[in-house]
Amino acid sequence: MLPTSEFHTYKPAILSLPADRPLTKEDLLTGDFLMKRSGRLAMYYAPHNEFVRPPKS
Repeated sequence: MLPTSEFHTYKPAILSLPADRPLTKEDLLTGDFLMKRSGRLAMYYAPHNEFVRPPKS
């Protein structure tokens, strides 16, 4: 199985985050970043170990 990037799915939510202050849990643990919920367990998107390649010219 090849790893996939979810960055493009969450890019609009990332761009809507405030850039003028440090981010808080309240900023990030929202429905915009929720990937999956099962009972009390919730998984949120975090863009670690991902990079976006610039388009080829």
